[in-house]
Amino acid sequence: FYLLWPSVERFMRPARALLVMGLAIAVVATLVWTGPPTGGPNPLWFRMATSIPLAIGFGVVLAHALHDQRSYAWLKCLLGWRASSLVFLLVALSLLSSNAPSEIAVHLALALFVGACVYREDHLLAPLLQWRVLVHLGSISYGMYLLHMLVKNALGKGLSAIGMGDSPYLLFLLTVVTTAAVATLSFRYFESFFLTLKAKYATVK
Repeated sequence: FYLLWPSVERFMRPARALLVMGLAIAVVATLVWTGPPTGGPNPLWFRMATSIPLAIGFGVVLAHALHDQRSYAWLKCLLGWRASSLVFLLVALSLLSSNAPSEIAVHLALALFVGACVYREDHLLAPLLQWRVLVHLGSISYGMYLLHMLVKNALGKGLSAIGMGDSPYLLFLLTVVTTAAVATLSFRYFESFFLTLKAKYATVK
């Protein structure tokens, strides 16, 4: 996705880029809904397609919608309320806490939650999101996104080795804390170098 999509945005008109993303969302959602093919391990094409979180696709569509003046105005009735961020967060949490949450619905609710947070800066959850700890997590969030599964798998094997691998809550807590620590180191000693280059070349005319 990250290798291909920037070129789509760069060389395609917005309407065509949205069409491509709409088709991608439809394909991934269909595969998620129908499940993997039966009879043996999941084929590589299925694992590659379903590895793209639908929230990313919904986020692309939302970014285009917020960038266009007409659709931005239309979204006001959905995202423009001060309570919109809280409503979509509660919807996402209620879906996640259900016995069989719909992955499609969860990703859509999370995308709308982000949209509500950026549509207006004075939304109800703004004071919470300005909390110093959450601001720091936001700054290292990309590193956490990339590293969390590596950390989770390593911790899972470690906990199993000492006979504590049956506690998903302990695994979740340790994964969050450890991933935040590793991502902080990555941001400080690795990512910051490239961010400096980005700032440098962005100012070149």
